[in-house]
Amino acid sequence: MGRRVGDALASSGGEFEHGFTYSGHPACCAVALAALRALRGESVLEHVRERAQQRLHAGFAGLAEHSLAGDAAGLGMTAALMLWRDKARREPFPAEAQVGLRCREACFDAGVVMRAVGSRMIVAPPLVSTESELDEMCRRIGLALDRTRDGLRADGWL
Repeated sequence: MGRRVGDALASSGGEFEHGFTYSGHPACCAVALAALRALRGESVLEHVRERAQQRLHAGFAGLAEHSLAGDAAGLGMTAALMLWRDKARREPFPAEAQVGLRCREACFDAGVVMRAVGSRMIVAPPLVSTESELDEMCRRIGLALDRTRDGLRADGWL
């Protein structure tokens, strides 16, 4: 911290016990600056803005056609689906069905990392994902949705 802030804290008395070994560490700052240079130099944000986010959102719009899923939403390189017991009536699953956790496990088994927030499934693929990688991810999510639906059916939730 700067002298002005340090002097103000010291003059108020007591010990100032705060901080972490990585806070403002020069190596962390250097890595952050290098990452920003790479994002700019490799046109990563342009790739997201011009191609990748559209492909991701289109893929999730297609996944929303699944009998278990709906309400596809996306912003940048994040996308989400809501899982419904009865999509037409917008009837949610009861908490005991653990639909989000079931779907998350099915996604993991399919090689996709998705986060379950209640009955909403969320994904945030890498900014550098190619269009074919995003297509493959959505295909695998579709398989996970099928597996989740089949398991729910077998257990009497559908």
